[in-house]
Amino acid sequence: MPKTARELALDIIYKVHKDKIYANHLLPEALRTKDLSSQDKFFVTELVCGALRMEGSIDWVLSNFSSKEMNKIPPKALDILRLGTYQLLYLDRVPSRAAVDESVKIAKKNFHQGIANFVNGILREISRNKSEIKFPKKDNEPVAHISLKHSHPEWLVRRWINEFGVEETEKLCMANNIRPQVKLRTNLLKITPRQLANMLNKRGVTTSQSTLLNEALIVDEAANLTDTMEFKNGLFFIQDESSMMVSHIVNPQPGETVLDTCSSPGGKTTHLAEMMRNKGLIIAVDKQPMRLKLLEKSCARMGVEIVAIAQADATKLNEILSKPVDKVLVDAPCSGLGVLARKPDARWRKTPEQIVKLAKLQQNLLSSAKQFVKIGGRLVYSVCTISKEETLDIVDFFLDNSGEFELEDIGDRLSVQFGEKKKWVQLLPHKHKTDGMFIASFVRVGG
Repeated sequence: MPKTARELALDIIYKVHKDKIYANHLLPEALRTKDLSSQDKFFVTELVCGALRMEGSIDWVLSNFSSKEMNKIPPKALDILRLGTYQLLYLDRVPSRAAVDESVKIAKKNFHQGIANFVNGILREISRNKSEIKFPKKDNEPVAHISLKHSHPEWLVRRWINEFGVEETEKLCMANNIRPQVKLRTNLLKITPRQLANMLNKRGVTTSQSTLLNEALIVDEAANLTDTMEFKNGLFFIQDESSMMVSHIVNPQPGETVLDTCSSPGGKTTHLAEMMRNKGLIIAVDKQPMRLKLLEKSCARMGVEIVAIAQADATKLNEILSKPVDKVLVDAPCSGLGVLARKPDARWRKTPEQIVKLAKLQQNLLSSAKQFVKIGGRLVYSVCTISKEETLDIVDFFLDNSGEFELEDIGDRLSVQFGEKKKWVQLLPHKHKTDGMFIASFVRVGG
């Protein structure tokens, strides 16, 4: 008998917790089943992403209603409770009775009657008393309030309060809990944004024009875009405006040679090639063979013909390169704190120690890349994060150790100004309605 949407959601969440696999790696394969309607597939996605995103808040609520300590509850039973609680607290369209009854049915299939009764008792109590749930007061305990109400790790909330203040941190955390919009980058080698919008509209996919970039479209409602002929024919790339802005700041020209040091899966690489009108050369580097295959597929699909792919360690570029190039992009691996809305379980896996380790890698990547920027050439550094150690501290490190480079103004390369003219940009989800992204641009002024 085919599994229900709730049962499939449980399987995915249980595997996320048990095997430490990210949900966005499990969901696409799980949703390929033909036994679920489009509506059910949307429901599975909502349950999985929502329950993982709000897990901190949900676990706090459960701990207040459970007679057992959380670590004494069988892991799969705890996940059943999490899914049930998510429906009760955050999905108004799901009747409370259905959320409880369906959770109990699943518990009966997986456990003995005692566990089913336990699940039933807790969820019914939450259903009856959900209007009475109180979080710590923001004035007295701002870290606990934001962490528990908006479901973020305490260490991260504390860090952001120190950097942005209480009010901005709360807005940021709230933005991270909103399902992110899907953005499309029009492939200007093949089609205009208006033509693409009209083609998608005929398939029932409605879009609106981005106010940030001319080539960007915003998808109004969820749709299975990768099954469309427009996607398969390379008319668009699914990409946030923040990532598109990186390529605009690189600002490659037709005929130039560009080095993309951390290139897979190819969103920025193909965008650079489109901006170059398929004239010139892009040297695209990545370390992992599987990631390079993704890059190859992206280039082929988008009709990009000027990319030379190299499998190499980007911290050791001198092993594969000898001549300087016009422009270099270092879109470095990072903590990903700017894309927590897109990866709902990622917030629970990040640690301060990871940030320190990644900052060292970012320093090494820039030190390697700077050797291959010609005099007068440009080096752009970008990361989809908002931690100071990976953004402004990296800029300071680079300038302190690279006297031949200077920061350059980048405002004239963006159609939208972000406050006063700056030499770097920090996009924030709650302010700009994009992913969190940091971008800085350096010019080589000496030998």
